[in-house]
Amino acid sequence: MPRQPWSPSIRRLTLLGFIAVSLPLMLALGMALLHLERLSSEGASAVSEVARSVDASRQVAQLLQNMERTASQYQVLEDPEILSRYQSLRQRWQSLLAEQQHRSYQAVAEMLRRLGAKEQLLHQQISQQRMGLTVAAIQQGYAELTQMSQQLYELNREAIEQRVTGIEIRADELRQTLLQATWLFPVTMVVAFLFLWLIGRPLKRLKQQIGRLEQGDLSAPVSVSGAEDIAEVGAILDAMRRQLLQLEQQKTQFIRQISHELKTPLAAIREGAELLYDRTAGPLTDTQSEVADIIRTSVNRLQHLIEDLLNFNLLLDDAQLSHDSHCQISKVLERVERERRLELNARQLSLKGPQQDADWPVHQEHLRMILDNLVSNAIKFSPEGGVIRLSLSETEQDYRLTVQDQGPGIKDSQRESIFEPFVQAQGNGHSKLKSSGLGLTIVRELMRKYGGTIRAETNDEGGCFILSLPKE
Repeated sequence: MPRQPWSPSIRRLTLLGFIAVSLPLMLALGMALLHLERLSSEGASAVSEVARSVDASRQVAQLLQNMERTASQYQVLEDPEILSRYQSLRQRWQSLLAEQQHRSYQAVAEMLRRLGAKEQLLHQQISQQRMGLTVAAIQQGYAELTQMSQQLYELNREAIEQRVTGIEIRADELRQTLLQATWLFPVTMVVAFLFLWLIGRPLKRLKQQIGRLEQGDLSAPVSVSGAEDIAEVGAILDAMRRQLLQLEQQKTQFIRQISHELKTPLAAIREGAELLYDRTAGPLTDTQSEVADIIRTSVNRLQHLIEDLLNFNLLLDDAQLSHDSHCQISKVLERVERERRLELNARQLSLKGPQQDADWPVHQEHLRMILDNLVSNAIKFSPEGGVIRLSLSETEQDYRLTVQDQGPGIKDSQRESIFEPFVQAQGNGHSKLKSSGLGLTIVRELMRKYGGTIRAETNDEGGCFILSLPKE
């Protein structure tokens, strides 16, 4: 089988569909998690930065107050121990400023540099005990340093606010990203339905093709496109269809040939039997007359059997089926009545047609075979002087034809089996000629060809056959 340009298997197509549906969602989820991780990290860092800045600002202010008090005491007392304590406080203050210098923003770093320079100048004046340096001057100097530390605190607060603002902006971006990602869900659904269609469409078509083969339609090739697996199944089914079609053609040809070969000698035998029965060849004794009658009856039965076999085989050939044909019930029934007039008169039977006429979407010859077999069956089981009635009705969905006789009816156990080939109803048949057992089978198969049904019933009058044919 030639491989199609793009025909993946159902397993690959299903896997591809799963990936196509899952990948956008996975990408959206991954992006959201990445942004959330960054946002969480920045939030934790900002909280830690706020805590450190607040603590550092508090310590800077506290140390400046202690340094101011210690420097003022040293200026008055000039005690070396006080100077040592002042220098210890100053080292802690410088370490704190150096620590802030490494993790601060540019504006804060500049303020730290100015604060350190200002303190260095004041420290030199205190250490050298310059003339004219008073306690008020020291207090004024540290007051300026305290003011600068307050400005440093404000700068830290502004920097933290900028950090928080940046986090809020990123949070808004994450929210927008998640909102934008919602369009992936309808796209994902569309992709999912697309792959369902790609998988389901060839399966549905394959089901239709199998259903057509099940109904016996072997004329059209089985052609299914889609997944590689389904295309292979379609090719196998088409090969089977061709084999079945070939077998049907061989069977039809065989039966036709056999029927033709049998008709020629059968015609000679029938002609000879008729000559004997009519005593054309000479007078017969009573025993010879009985034998001639048996031969004549058997030859007629054999001829009917061959004709029924041929008709049954031909109706299985869809080439003769035409759904575009229409015919009137009354005209076909008149033809059947003419052909069966001798049998009806011999039994003094009356054939009553429907009061109204109807146009059925059935080929005329097929309808003739249907009515002929049903009327023949009714003649066989009707009592002498009985009436065979045909009636028509219809519903919104179908047409109905009822054939009613006054015979013994049909047993419940045989209502289905009588439609099987070579099965004959058990009852008091009045016909001397035994049927072939194919008449009702032919009727059922013809009705099936047109999508119709036939069922057998028994009522107070006798046997009844109801045919239903859909309007569409």
